[in-house]
Amino acid sequence: MKQLLKSFAATLLTLVVVSCQQNYYIERSFDASQKSMNVPAGYGLCFTGYVKEGLKEQGWKLLTYGGHTTEKISDNKVIEYQGRGRYTMNIDVKKVDVDILTFQPIINLNVSVADNVTGEEILGYSAVRTKRSTCVKDFLKLIKENTK
Repeated sequence: MKQLLKSFAATLLTLVVVSCQQNYYIERSFDASQKSMNVPAGYGLCFTGYVKEGLKEQGWKLLTYGGHTTEKISDNKVIEYQGRGRYTMNIDVKKVDVDILTFQPIINLNVSVADNVTGEEILGYSAVRTKRSTCVKDFLKLIKENTK
């Protein structure tokens, strides 16, 4: 019985250490003077809704895919994006488990943010078997720290 408990504890510790993986890359900063982003429609309790709330708090103008925006750069210059914001965020999220201590979703996540003017992907973020709150907090921190 003692050996079984030791084996269970070792397995549990391995799952905790190995299971939470996050990766990201940033190609360049977001333009703080053009904070408009296309986002998926809907709220989504796994990740999307929480990120939308956080982006709004950071002053981002959010448009669902196919929206339309105009950005005033100066008195003489206005940029109009044809049916979209400056950036587009694509999200692929899957709930894979629940944290038994907090009852919070454990998710697999891939997020890509592209610049609609240049066509470049400027931010990529992925997480495997990570708590939703950790993903939201870390992703919003990346956006905030890289908006200049």
